[in-house]
Amino acid sequence: MAAQKYRQKPLTALAHHMDLNWMSEAYRCVRKDATPGVDGQTVSEYGESLVENLRIDWSLLFQGVLIGASVLAGLRGCKAEK
Repeated sequence: MAAQKYRQKPLTALAHHMDLNWMSEAYRCVRKDATPGVDGQTVSEYGESLVENLRIDWSLLFQGVLIGASVLAGLRGCKAEK
């Protein structure tokens, strides 16, 4: 495992590959009938202000504060209908 092999080096992430277009596509892949998140917000509610929410989440992601459902869906890939 890379983390064990390079113990003295900081761990990096794939976050540098993520941009707002990538996060928008990840959001598109999230099941729209999913249960609300821990904050009580539904996917539909999040989508009502999608661009603003993605910008906030993108900022939080790069501060190391956020790994949301849309990000995880993007990391897994999706086969959602267009």
